[in-house]
Amino acid sequence: MLVHFIAAWFIMQSFRVLAQLYNVKMFVALQKMVFAGGKAFNAYMQGKQFNIGDVLNYGFYTNATWMLGWLTALILSLLICRRHKWFWLNAVIAFIVLFILQRQYYAGWIFLKYIFMAPGDIFHSSFLYLLTNGLLLLVLGLFTFYYKRLQRFIDGGYLHKE
Repeated sequence: MLVHFIAAWFIMQSFRVLAQLYNVKMFVALQKMVFAGGKAFNAYMQGKQFNIGDVLNYGFYTNATWMLGWLTALILSLLICRRHKWFWLNAVIAFIVLFILQRQYYAGWIFLKYIFMAPGDIFHSSFLYLLTNGLLLLVLGLFTFYYKRLQRFIDGGYLHKE
């Protein structure tokens, strides 16, 4: 159950990061607001000709895509459970707990984003920053789902091959 929880968390957060590619200019504007304050944000927004609809659309898409990532990870998890003949309820419980934690903002992204968003810092382009970090999170999630040693651990409770 813990393996499914961790893998789903990675996939869910990767969808959230990749969704920010929807409008990279808006991402830059919001970063300026966070790091430079409201005056820099207002000046940047006026120069880019954003309206309130653009901000609302960006906020909706970037905040709603975690649920699409959650559903994708749930489907993957159930398919893996079926293929390995694992009890499906363990995966469902892990996903319900993850869903509740995410809805209450207790999923840990606030703290862990500083670790998992660090690899993209080597790029000066916001597009490459988001793409690198989103794909890295997706790869970590898929790796956690499909890593043979973890699957053997779930099957028999051991980590080494005998």
